[in-house]
Amino acid sequence: MVGLFLMLAPVAMAAGSPSAASAWHPTPYGRTRLIAAMDGVGPGAQTLAFGWQVELADGWKTYWRSPGEAGLPPRFLWRKSGNVASLTVAWPLPERYSLYGYDTAVYQGEVVLPLTVTLQEPGKPITLDLSVDYMVCKEVCVPLQARHGLSLPVKERPGQSRESHAIAAYAAAVPKMGLATVKSVAFDPQTSALLIDAALRLPSRRITDVFVIGPDDLAFGRAAGNGGSPLQVPVMGRGPDAVAGRTITLVFADDQGVGYAWRGAVAATACQTPSLQQC
Repeated sequence: MVGLFLMLAPVAMAAGSPSAASAWHPTPYGRTRLIAAMDGVGPGAQTLAFGWQVELADGWKTYWRSPGEAGLPPRFLWRKSGNVASLTVAWPLPERYSLYGYDTAVYQGEVVLPLTVTLQEPGKPITLDLSVDYMVCKEVCVPLQARHGLSLPVKERPGQSRESHAIAAYAAAVPKMGLATVKSVAFDPQTSALLIDAALRLPSRRITDVFVIGPDDLAFGRAAGNGGSPLQVPVMGRGPDAVAGRTITLVFADDQGVGYAWRGAVAATACQTPSLQQC
């Protein structure tokens, strides 16, 4: 998966295209920086595209928004920024990784997490002051913090930056809503697993994995029954009362490395979902 992203990112740049990036923040495990898609703020601009770019040393991983049985997701703090009303993080499809019996969702090599920034005052200059708490793991795990600053002036005609293609490539790898059909999701108390009756609306493709985004107090393991139905996803250390009725997002990976997302509520027990025929 990451290999595909890396193939997408190094798109040829037009000669003289401006750069819009902070300095790299180096660590013994890799480096990070903040990048922007444009070199300035255009008249009346309300939102701007940024990215948090991570380059990891060989063998090191960092985590997706819902890490699984171990790890911590990146946490973004931006309140010290100037002319920023809100910041939204997008998450490209991760990889599945297991170590010491723990199943996780990770990025390795390079990844850019696309950031959408909404301005408090449209068309005015912006200073994005971004602190990121994140974790990297190999045989051991190391918590890290990076701080990045990037200012964009007002320009009558802002130019596309040298980094814009990397942001766009990883934004295209963010799972999209609408192409996954989920008939039912229920919690089976006998196996402590979600039972997912699902299909993609693309008959030539097969589901190879499913990642679960749920409440912060829940962790989800590796799906079993891939390619068939129902899929079974372990819910770690929680009973039916902790899962029933709660909203989750399912992210399906197909056999071509494309992600599809679905959001909905979990039924109380498998017996309430007749299509699963688990009673």
